[in-house]
This record gives sequence, C-alpha cells and structure tokens, in this order.
Amino acid sequence: MRIAIVADDLTGANDCGGQLVRYGMNVSVQINPVFSEETDYDAVVFNTVSRSLPADQASIIVKEISTYVNAQHFDIIYKKIDSTMRGNIGTELNAMYEVIRPDFVMIAPGYPKNGRQIIERIHHLNGRKLHHTEVSRDPKTPVLKSDVVDLIAEQTGHRVGHLSKADLDQGEAYISQKLHAFKEQGLTYIVSDSVIEQDLEMLVKTITALPYKIVWVGSAGMMNHLPKAYQVQEKSVTKPIQLTAQPVLLVIGSVSKMGRAQLQHLMDSGRASRVEVHSEKVLSEGHERQQEMERVHREASISLSNGKNVVIVASDNMKETRAMGAQLGMTPIQISDAISSVLGKLTKKLVEELELKKLFLTGGDTAYQVLEHLDIQEIELVEELEPGVLLGQSIANQMYVVTKAGNFGSDKTLENVIVKLQGGV
Repeated sequence: MRIAIVADDLTGANDCGGQLVRYGMNVSVQINPVFSEETDYDAVVFNTVSRSLPADQASIIVKEISTYVNAQHFDIIYKKIDSTMRGNIGTELNAMYEVIRPDFVMIAPGYPKNGRQIIERIHHLNGRKLHHTEVSRDPKTPVLKSDVVDLIAEQTGHRVGHLSKADLDQGEAYISQKLHAFKEQGLTYIVSDSVIEQDLEMLVKTITALPYKIVWVGSAGMMNHLPKAYQVQEKSVTKPIQLTAQPVLLVIGSVSKMGRAQLQHLMDSGRASRVEVHSEKVLSEGHERQQEMERVHREASISLSNGKNVVIVASDNMKETRAMGAQLGMTPIQISDAISSVLGKLTKKLVEELELKKLFLTGGDTAYQVLEHLDIQEIELVEELEPGVLLGQSIANQMYVVTKAGNFGSDKTLENVIVKLQGGV
C-alpha cells in the first residue's frame, strides 16, 4: 500500500504521517517537496507550507503537487488540513479537485480523542464551539465560524453534502445510499460528523468498500483509521536510534495557551534554561535586532556548552509586537514570518557551532524555518511519542527532530521529550 499526504504545514505533516508509523510503514516527510519518479517509502508527506500564503499562491503549489501525486500509483490520497480549520482550506481543496477529479472529496476534520468533535456540522474544540475559542483570535488565519458545512461551502464555492452522526449510526448500507444520492445530486464535497472515534472508523470502512475515487480530507484523526480499512494491521517496528545525554535545544514559536502551560511545567521541573526572544525587538533590520539576536545566542550558547538543555522561546507579548509591526507597516503574517525566521537563524548558528543533534520544534512556521535554515529537506518519521508529538530523523546529518503542534500534548510533554531524546537519562 502507498499513501500520499498533502499537508499545509510541517507539524501537521509530521502528525498525520505519524499515524502510519504504528502500522509499520516507512514514512518520508518532504520539507520542500522534490518530485522523483521512484521512492522506497510506503507513505510520502508533501509539506506545502501554504497555510498562511495568499490563496493564489497556495493554489499553484497544491496543483503542482497534486499533478505529481495523480500521475503516480498511490492507493490513498489524503489532504491534511488543520484540525481547527485554519488556512486556505477551500482554495486547496479546489486545487486538488481540479487536478484529481475524484467522485467525492470526503471531509472529516474531527479528532474526537483529542477534543475535536464535529456535532451536527458544528466544530467543537474541547467542548466549546470553535469560534468561541482562541482559534478565532489566531494572528494569521482566524476562524470565525463553527459550522463546517458553511465554512467549506463559503471557501470552495461548491454545494456541500453532510453525513450526520445519525447517518453514520444507521450503518454501512444507509451510508452507501446517502452517497449514491449525493452523486445523483451532483454533490462532490461531503462533510462528515465525528462525535466519537468510531464515527471516523465507520466512515472510512464503508466508503473504502465502495467503487468511488476519493480524496480524503481531514486532520490526523481520520488517517489513524484508514490503513485498517485497507486491512493493514498495526505492528510494532522498532527503528534503531542513537540517543545520548547531549543537551536538547527546544525552539518554541507557538503562542498557544497549552504550549505556554507546557513550557511553564518544564521550567518548574528544572530540566532546561529559558532564553526569551523579545519579539518586538527583532522585527526591524536595525541595530536593536542585531543586539537582541546576539544576546539570545550568547545566553543559549553558554548554557548548552555547560550541558544544559535550552528553550529559545518567542515572547508572547502580542500587543506590543503587533504595535511595533504596525509601525513598520507589517501585516500579522509578515510579523509571524519575521519572528520565525529569526528563530531559524539563531538555531542554525547554535547547531553549527555546538554540533547539536537533537531539536524540539513547536509551531508549524517555526519548525519549517528552522529546518529550512539547516537545509534539511526530508525527515524520516521514527515514532509517535504522544498524539501530535513526532520523533523524526534527518538521515542526511543524523539529527533527531521532535515536532509538536501548538495545541497538543500534556503538561509534561516537553519534559517527556527531553527524557526521550536523552535516552531515558
């Protein structure tokens, strides 16, 4: 079985590909996709870095990758979207549809076991309607509606069908009838509820048995169930890894509440030193920016050289940072990109000077910028440490990289990652 996943940001790409590791699959995440005719990997994840791009640019990138994917032999084509509906979702779905021309674009963004439920079309995040959560205040791609059917219809310009929880509970024969009816009505884009994990399982089990060409669309949640629908069983495959007590560099660009709570727990544990980048100081190209970067580099380098784990974290003083950015004529996206780029440059310098081999990265843009500056083009996924927390390896330079989506994990996630990367030390 071969699987192609098209993901709009790096942490999501790793998260989705990580669902396949437990099935014994070899998974490659292409940081900047390279189109080759042959690959030995069971699954290839194409990172488009398009979540916050202008819609026309996102469309061009996704069409290019879709053209390549459509010309190869992949049993499953999967469009990974953000589980909280951020990004150019409609634009990218249209781009894939125009190239691949499936019978259905099956959209199920829910991830019930991680608090993402679609209940009667309405997206709930940890029990709250999506537009009542911090996602509505996302500085780059805020989501202001919770009705997934309306969101998809508005963004794609297509009529959208809906499979409700009640439909799924009716069983396979009823779902099959509903899809036949959708087909007769000319409905291609279909949104499915998912209140519990079994809803996703029923959805994929039923549809994979039908003679339809599908582009699957969802978070990492639905991907967790797709291999089983193709009779692929979970199996434990231990990949050899060499982990030592060398210090870990953690780079945190995400400003999510959960991410900051995890960071505070790590600080309380005493397992790492914190070096904060004052975000408002690094937006311009002037002397203040250079001074700030030199300070952060100096403090981090001293601690790492003394064998101490170090967290480099962007400050969460969003009000001041936005005000400074506005003075410089910068948009929220430009502000975020500038901060991520600084984090990437700082990481590159520290890695090269101290020959670091272990990184933890959170925030999709931050993770991408760090790997881009390190010229890492591909990661082979090794292990899912926790939901949304993936250990990968850059084969080219034997560097281990753990990525985490901002709103995933437990209070002890960062501490657990350090323990893992230091071989249990």
